[in-house]
Amino acid sequence: MPHVTLRYLPHEGWCDWQFQNLLEFGHAIAFNQLPVAFDPIVEVVSSYKYIRLQAALWEATTEGGRILGASFNFCMDDPAALALLDGMFSYVQGDAFKPTVEMPLETVIQPVLDGIQFRSLRGNDGNFYEGMSIL
Repeated sequence: MPHVTLRYLPHEGWCDWQFQNLLEFGHAIAFNQLPVAFDPIVEVVSSYKYIRLQAALWEATTEGGRILGASFNFCMDDPAALALLDGMFSYVQGDAFKPTVEMPLETVIQPVLDGIQFRSLRGNDGNFYEGMSIL
């Protein structure tokens, strides 16, 4: 069953053309080195040459709260971006927003927000759109 954040964005269980603008010049969060379970809403599949656990949309519980992380290219004139944002906002405001993955603020969330986990993959093996990078 598709995640409710994707309810307004038609898809067949994978990212097709409607995701192109969202992914192009977007980012992915790398989970390989993070001490948490990997359960993304939208996984960015890596190349078979170098397997990475990475996501463009994910959720987690933290000490005292919840977080929905998205690293897409949200262009406000893209209907797919607006549909996804609408689904995301509806989800976080509703009762269904109950992430199962726990991410400690100090060891996971804060380093990501501080930029410690961020790095670019420009000049990669062509698995991403040209402007996409990994965080």
